[in-house]
Amino acid sequence: MTVAGSDPIPGHWGIDVATWQHPSDEPIDWAEVRQEGASFAIVKATQGDNYTNPWLKRDLAGARAAGLLVGAYHFYELGVAPEVQSARFTESIIGEILPLGAWLDWEVADMPDWEVTTNYNGMITGIGEARRPVGLYTGQWWHTRLVDLKVPIQRLWLAAPSLDVAPEGVFMWQCKAQSVRGIADLVDIDQLISTRGVNLPSALPSPSTPVVVAPADPPTETEVNEPPAHDLAGGGVVPG
Repeated sequence: MTVAGSDPIPGHWGIDVATWQHPSDEPIDWAEVRQEGASFAIVKATQGDNYTNPWLKRDLAGARAAGLLVGAYHFYELGVAPEVQSARFTESIIGEILPLGAWLDWEVADMPDWEVTTNYNGMITGIGEARRPVGLYTGQWWHTRLVDLKVPIQRLWLAAPSLDVAPEGVFMWQCKAQSVRGIADLVDIDQLISTRGVNLPSALPSPSTPVVVAPADPPTETEVNEPPAHDLAGGGVVPG
């Protein structure tokens, strides 16, 4: 499928990671990731009201030390009050410098219009009280639905691997999943399309020495509904 679109910013592609990129509690070698050419990373922070990624702090610190720009996201779960979920997310990133901002990962099953607007607006408002702007990660089907409902979308990170080019108006485009040196499992590849609100350096530094990240403490809570890589192509909704 081909659409009219926008060109990615040269030299600025990145990855988004969660615990799936840490099989057997293996750390990511962020120096290798940077040397592979990545310039940024978005790290999963929280999900619902009872899960915080045990690798969150280490991955953010490791990516920053390697010279990557960073951001963080929350995976929304239906049935949990938006104010509770947004509070858990914002508490998890207190003190973190996030040049690529905070993101809401919206991949829920279909629901009535009133429920969409109530829960979505609740999340955006709750996160926005602590971190602005709040970006939206979603697939093509949900993006169309949210636009029809006229809810606020400040930044759009669109999962559209079926497209040949990035659609117009997106901030980031998740275009495929592949192997990246320094990471033990497949990882999503994202293209930065817009610089709005982001101070991009003219050249990102390569680390002079390897960045060593200690293994995370074993998680004490259970993370659910997270596949190895997001897959929202063709309008389907797959939790991630």
